[in-house]
Amino acid sequence: QYMDVADHGSVEAAVFRALQFTGGALDVLVNNAGIFDIRPFDKMDVQLWQRMVDVNLNGPFYVTLEALDGLFESPKAHVFNIASQAAKRAYPGNTAYCATKYGLHGFSDALRLDLAAQNVRVSTVYPGATDTSIFDKVEGSWDRSKMNKPEDVAEVVWKAYHAPTGTNVDDLEVPAPGR
Repeated sequence: QYMDVADHGSVEAAVFRALQFTGGALDVLVNNAGIFDIRPFDKMDVQLWQRMVDVNLNGPFYVTLEALDGLFESPKAHVFNIASQAAKRAYPGNTAYCATKYGLHGFSDALRLDLAAQNVRVSTVYPGATDTSIFDKVEGSWDRSKMNKPEDVAEVVWKAYHAPTGTNVDDLEVPAPGR
């Protein structure tokens, strides 16, 4: 089922259907939708800024908010927010992207505190460049052979989900290929 994470109504309807399908419980939520573009700040426009905020920051908020009841129904609930190295370090031409990813980092940290009493784990994942379609329309020469693969990110999420209770899985780095 299609869901536009930037549209709260779309998220509300899709999560409702997903919770119906799962019987009301949700074990894992992975907020992975994101957009990326390189644009120096003096070339930034309001439309691009707003679109990045809507997808990269409002999207995880909407999806998590709507999934909350389902997460509370699961004894192993875990939220994964896929951020980026840009959530910890600034890159030129990435004002909007870095701002939204830093925001996602803060959202995760605060969400973790708010949901701890309900035993919902919250992890932030920090991959480097990952070879996905996000790079298909971004100008520049990208050596995609040196990027992480989506499977690398999935493996980090899988291991963290299965980590024993008490294991610190708050902040998860995705190692660069070959490391």
